[in-house]
Amino acid sequence: MVQFHAYDWDIELFCQTIPTSQQWGVRHFNLEQRLLKIEPKLRNVVLGFKQHGLKTEPAFARTLGLPGEPYLSILELETMNDNELAHLIDSTFNSTCISLGLQTSQPQRD
Repeated sequence: MVQFHAYDWDIELFCQTIPTSQQWGVRHFNLEQRLLKIEPKLRNVVLGFKQHGLKTEPAFARTLGLPGEPYLSILELETMNDNELAHLIDSTFNSTCISLGLQTSQPQRD
């Protein structure tokens, strides 16, 4: 991993010697996109944590109430189907919103 600052941006490069589709960054990104597709309101909660200094994966983990190491706990969600992810979101959404002082209406499901 390499970290540096350039042109007012903090840059972090993380590389793995495995196929791109198996790399943690790609897997995290794909899962985070699934979560946001299931519940777009997660975006504001995650951004709230990021504005307070958390990186993306720890922000998602905290939003979803995931225990343990956030980078690993996010990957553990990969095996869940969208209904299971929706249930996880529904079960944690209100308490996370309350802790951030946000509106606590339940996510809307189709």
